[in-house]
Amino acid sequence: MQAGLSHPLTYVLSEMANLLGACGPSIVIGVAALILAIRAPMPTWLRVFSVLASVCGITAPLYFTFYVFVLWCLVLAAWLVAPRREARVTEPGPSLVG
Repeated sequence: MQAGLSHPLTYVLSEMANLLGACGPSIVIGVAALILAIRAPMPTWLRVFSVLASVCGITAPLYFTFYVFVLWCLVLAAWLVAPRREARVTEPGPSLVG
């Protein structure tokens, strides 16, 4: 290529790369977020946010919804990493000693 690429071709190639690189995975993870919202044991606020984020992930090629999806990814990661408080048992359990 001695003449280089034309500007319209460069634009089309960059748009295709953006759609494949960012929007393709967000569509797949958006569907997974919808399945998580339906089946996973989560707090209600995270379940509602997951449904919203799944719609935003599926519609990520519109570009303005992509950032809500990214925010959901960060919130879900923080919720998954956060330590859980287990309920303490007040009654003694069974003993192995007779």
